[in-house]
Amino acid sequence: MTSPISRNGLGAVPPHKPFTVHAVAAAAMLSMVQLATAQTPNSADLGETVVVVGTTRTDITALQSTAPVDQFSREQLEATGAVNLSEALQRLSPSLHFPQGAVSPMGAGNPRSISLRGLSPELTLVLVNGKRQVASANVTTGTPPVYAYGSQTVDMQMIPLSAVERVEVLRDGASAQYGSDAIAGVVNVILKKRPRGGQISASYGEFSRRADKPTTGLQGWHGFALPGQGHLTLGFDIEHSAHAPQGLPNQNINYFATNASGQPVLVNSPLPLPAGLTPDPREDAWDRSSHLWGYPPSIRSYALFANAAWSPSEAWEVYAFGTAGYNRKRAGTNHTTAASNQNVRELFPDGIDPFTIVTSEQLTGAVGAKYFEESVGSFDLSLNAGRFVKSTLSAPTVNASFGVNSPTSLETGGGDNRLAALTLDWVKDIPVSWLRSPLTLSAGAGLRHERFENVAGEYHSWADGGVLILDGPNAGRFPQLPSGIRPEEATTVSRSVRSLYVQAEGSLNNKVEGGVALRAENYSDFGSASSVRGSVRYEFVPAFALRATLGTGYRAPSLGQINYTTGSGGVQPLTGVTVKNKGFPVDHEVAKALGAQALKPERSVNLSLGAVWRQAPEHSLVVDLFAIDIKDRIALSDDFNVADPIVAALLAPYRDIQIARFFTNGFDVRSYGIDLVQKSRLQLGAAGSLDLTLGYSRVTNKVRNVRPNTVTGRDRLVNLQAIWSIEDYAPRDKLIASAAYRLGALTSTVAVRRYGSYSESLSATAPTIQTFSPQWVSDLDFVYRFGNGVHVGLGAKNLFDSRPDEQIYPQNSRLLQTNYSNLSPEGFSGRFVYVKGGVTF
Repeated sequence: MTSPISRNGLGAVPPHKPFTVHAVAAAAMLSMVQLATAQTPNSADLGETVVVVGTTRTDITALQSTAPVDQFSREQLEATGAVNLSEALQRLSPSLHFPQGAVSPMGAGNPRSISLRGLSPELTLVLVNGKRQVASANVTTGTPPVYAYGSQTVDMQMIPLSAVERVEVLRDGASAQYGSDAIAGVVNVILKKRPRGGQISASYGEFSRRADKPTTGLQGWHGFALPGQGHLTLGFDIEHSAHAPQGLPNQNINYFATNASGQPVLVNSPLPLPAGLTPDPREDAWDRSSHLWGYPPSIRSYALFANAAWSPSEAWEVYAFGTAGYNRKRAGTNHTTAASNQNVRELFPDGIDPFTIVTSEQLTGAVGAKYFEESVGSFDLSLNAGRFVKSTLSAPTVNASFGVNSPTSLETGGGDNRLAALTLDWVKDIPVSWLRSPLTLSAGAGLRHERFENVAGEYHSWADGGVLILDGPNAGRFPQLPSGIRPEEATTVSRSVRSLYVQAEGSLNNKVEGGVALRAENYSDFGSASSVRGSVRYEFVPAFALRATLGTGYRAPSLGQINYTTGSGGVQPLTGVTVKNKGFPVDHEVAKALGAQALKPERSVNLSLGAVWRQAPEHSLVVDLFAIDIKDRIALSDDFNVADPIVAALLAPYRDIQIARFFTNGFDVRSYGIDLVQKSRLQLGAAGSLDLTLGYSRVTNKVRNVRPNTVTGRDRLVNLQAIWSIEDYAPRDKLIASAAYRLGALTSTVAVRRYGSYSESLSATAPTIQTFSPQWVSDLDFVYRFGNGVHVGLGAKNLFDSRPDEQIYPQNSRLLQTNYSNLSPEGFSGRFVYVKGGVTF
């Protein structure tokens, strides 16, 4: 009998765009799918790879699963031309989403994650080889609209693409199996495990809007044999990417104007200059296109991975794996005018063009041992740990309260998030006379420790140097201080989690499969949480089956949300006035006075109904309907402004702060929709083979039962942006069609995607809601493999240079300088053409 322990891991609507070549391409692919469905080739079935995620059975494939599972191979990931895992998965799955074009500074500070079914990424659990990944040390905030607003998520960019053998996506709630965060589903990344061989590959690409530097990548891996049929696979990824500076010219008045008396006047507004004022002679000569910041950040990313296993005997396997990642994102931020009270004019007479530089480091790993003996089953004892450290540098910049003695670069602080988990899992097949196959019984226990720390910025990033404004109309007043994290705000929170679970799966007869799972966890900070899940699959005939799951789930509040401490300032559109805000932890006296309470876990009820139709051995259609009810969703509170006397009194000790906010259990969410995936393979004999995929997903997310604001008497405690982020930020539907053709050494892939409409408004107090029309995007990829192991390829992402709608309301343009929304699914840099090549040995 083969031991199972060798398995690795467990408002205004713009005119609709005309029918385009993208739609023609999609229609042609659909026709090919229909043609292929009519064929009956005699090759290996599609969808017959045994799945790891969502089950402990060793004989279940994706199409036999009681819940929807998608699998994406290494070849499929590579054919997307993507430079990171988040981008690759978005291009392959209609159910996965994460915008790829967020502008600065949010694009620098916020991680590249992934979300299922239009819900926040923090509701999708990310595993590597079946082990929980550490989340980033960043809480996604900034000025909305920004995707994943208010969440603390896993940074998928830290997982090197060269490390990935395949990815499995469970599109169903699975808290009863995996614990917190699996409300929308689970993404399990399975690492390469090769006992020999290796590969080195490189890529070079440029956008149609050319950047100063090209986007380049270098990847490699090598496999080594270990005794006892063991293996060690080592690899690395290097990525340098850049986007062309773009956006609208800066229209802010840069220098002091003078009034009729010849006195300097500070004008906090865009051009034109108000009547009665005379501009500085330098105003007309200042190059308003010299600082464009409405584009994604440049990225330098480095990652390593290792995956090893060794079997000292037939019953034992010892394993270890891990990844290490470093990335540096550099993004332009809003210009500080020469006349600004935050500028030191002796140092920067023409103002400051600052950049935000965010450095992130992640180290994760697991070690464990598996034991298998048929009479007692298999055991897996593992220790999994991870750490994510983030720091932020602003340069050039100043702290004007230090005058000419101010540094011109400031470390403003960061975060440190840690995870350690000790788990013991047991699985055994138990013969039961009235079941067709043995009952697979599994159980486990775990102890997890989580820790999050706000890291203070350097002294000059928050301190008051005592120097008053020396010139201009505000001479003798205090300048506004920068927003670095102060030492008293550099607090640490931690918790321990104990868990127990049990699961049973089996086949009642040739037609009925089913399973049930139960999990209980105890959190040291808020108490217990439990969930249950049941699933069943009924096969009417070998070609057709129905399946269903029903379960409950939960997500514990992240420690970053509990310990939310941040400060930022932004110039308001159209007025030029700087407004500074501050986040408070939920246990802070200011937050409690404004209505904050200890955060409760979010709880869900998940229902999924699906059908699997095998039209022929190599053709399958999967349709799944789903509904998710989430109670006590965590979101950022409304902005508490000093215009309210209650707020003004509470914020009096905090110089310059106009707005306070905190996290709260603000509302409930109902999500429902449909997923559809058709896969076909057409064998063409001497002419090769053709794999066709058609996928479609449509989701509706509705916010319900919004909690009132009892302090100010408003009908909601949360910001409208928090509600819009649930209902409007993600495309309402998504279509994917692809064709992969293979003929000998040549592989070519054509893919077409259609993203449905989505909406945004930059202001929640005076909404200007714009709904963006659907967008078509097409890709093309060619690879030729020579007999000596050398491969070369070329391709184009967004082949037809498709762009999303431009923003039509000036009020939605950040500082009147952005052309496009942060929410654009694939960004707005246009066509990306690349070449790639490598050698396999």
